[in-house]
Amino acid sequence: MPSNRPETLPFRLIIASSILFSLTVLGMVAAAFAPPESELTNFFDRYALKLLGGEVLAIVGFVILAMVSDRPSEPTDGSRSPDNRTPDSSDPESLTQFGSND
Repeated sequence: MPSNRPETLPFRLIIASSILFSLTVLGMVAAAFAPPESELTNFFDRYALKLLGGEVLAIVGFVILAMVSDRPSEPTDGSRSPDNRTPDSSDPESLTQFGSND
Protein backbone atom coordinates (compact mmCIF):
# COMPACT_ATOMS: atom_id res chain seq x y z
CA MET A 1 0.00 0.00 0.00
CA PRO A 2 1.53 3.35 -1.00
CA SER A 3 2.45 5.78 1.74
CA ASN A 4 1.12 9.34 1.89
CA ARG A 5 4.50 10.67 3.03
CA PRO A 6 6.42 12.75 0.51
CA GLU A 7 9.82 11.46 -0.51
CA THR A 8 12.59 13.19 1.39
CA LEU A 9 15.89 14.43 0.01
CA PRO A 10 17.96 11.41 1.21
CA PHE A 11 15.64 9.00 -0.61
CA ARG A 12 15.90 11.05 -3.80
CA LEU A 13 19.69 11.06 -3.47
CA ILE A 14 19.67 7.27 -3.07
CA ILE A 15 17.64 6.93 -6.26
CA ALA A 16 19.91 9.32 -8.19
CA SER A 17 23.14 7.68 -7.05
CA SER A 18 21.73 4.21 -7.76
CA ILE A 19 20.84 5.29 -11.30
CA LEU A 20 24.34 6.70 -11.75
CA PHE A 21 25.82 3.41 -10.47
CA SER A 22 23.69 1.43 -12.94
CA LEU A 23 24.74 3.68 -15.83
CA THR A 24 28.39 3.27 -14.84
CA VAL A 25 28.06 -0.52 -14.85
CA LEU A 26 26.31 -0.43 -18.24
CA GLY A 27 29.09 1.82 -19.56
CA MET A 28 31.68 -0.67 -18.34
CA VAL A 29 29.86 -3.48 -20.14
CA ALA A 30 29.78 -1.38 -23.31
CA ALA A 31 33.50 -0.65 -22.90
CA ALA A 32 34.20 -4.37 -22.64
CA PHE A 33 32.80 -4.85 -26.15
CA ALA A 34 34.43 -1.69 -27.56
CA PRO A 35 37.77 -1.75 -29.37
CA PRO A 36 40.74 -1.68 -26.97
CA GLU A 37 41.94 1.69 -28.27
CA SER A 38 38.61 3.49 -27.77
CA GLU A 39 38.31 6.45 -25.41
CA LEU A 40 35.56 4.73 -23.42
CA THR A 41 37.78 1.71 -22.77
CA ASN A 42 40.70 3.92 -21.74
CA PHE A 43 38.45 5.98 -19.45
CA PHE A 44 37.11 2.93 -17.61
CA ASP A 45 40.58 1.37 -17.43
CA ARG A 46 41.75 4.43 -15.54
CA TYR A 47 38.75 5.41 -13.43
CA ALA A 48 36.37 2.43 -13.10
CA LEU A 49 37.34 1.40 -9.57
CA LYS A 50 37.32 5.00 -8.31
CA LEU A 51 33.93 5.64 -9.89
CA LEU A 52 32.32 2.47 -8.57
CA GLY A 53 33.87 2.89 -5.13
CA GLY A 54 32.71 6.49 -4.88
CA GLU A 55 29.23 5.59 -6.01
CA VAL A 56 28.93 2.71 -3.54
CA LEU A 57 30.16 4.96 -0.72
CA ALA A 58 27.65 7.62 -1.75
CA ILE A 59 24.79 5.10 -1.76
CA VAL A 60 25.78 3.75 1.66
CA GLY A 61 26.14 7.28 3.04
CA PHE A 62 22.74 8.33 1.70
CA VAL A 63 21.13 5.17 3.11
CA ILE A 64 22.56 5.91 6.55
CA LEU A 65 21.41 9.53 6.25
CA ALA A 66 17.93 8.35 5.28
CA MET A 67 17.75 5.97 8.25
CA VAL A 68 18.85 8.67 10.67
CA SER A 69 16.55 11.36 9.28
CA ASP A 70 13.45 9.20 8.81
CA ARG A 71 11.87 8.85 12.22
CA PRO A 72 8.70 6.80 12.41
CA SER A 73 5.67 8.77 13.47
CA GLU A 74 4.10 7.63 16.70
CA PRO A 75 0.56 8.37 17.87
CA THR A 76 0.52 11.27 20.31
CA ASP A 77 -2.61 10.20 22.18
CA GLY A 78 -1.01 7.02 23.52
CA SER A 79 -3.38 4.72 21.65
CA ARG A 80 -2.10 1.74 19.74
CA SER A 81 -3.36 0.49 16.44
CA PRO A 82 -4.90 -3.01 16.33
CA ASP A 83 -1.87 -4.31 14.41
CA ASN A 84 0.51 -3.27 17.21
CA ARG A 85 -1.41 -4.78 20.10
CA THR A 86 0.21 -7.17 22.52
CA PRO A 87 -1.48 -9.68 24.80
CA ASP A 88 -1.98 -8.68 28.41
CA SER A 89 -0.70 -11.53 30.54
CA SER A 90 -3.01 -10.57 33.43
CA ASP A 91 -6.10 -10.98 31.22
CA PRO A 92 -6.60 -14.60 30.04
CA GLU A 93 -9.27 -13.44 27.57
CA SER A 94 -6.76 -11.29 25.67
CA LEU A 95 -4.29 -14.17 25.47
CA THR A 96 -6.80 -16.41 23.72
CA GLN A 97 -8.01 -13.66 21.37
CA PHE A 98 -4.54 -12.51 20.40
CA GLY A 99 -3.74 -15.68 18.45
CA SER A 100 -7.05 -15.89 16.63
CA ASN A 101 -7.41 -14.78 13.01
CA ASP A 102 -10.94 -13.29 13.17
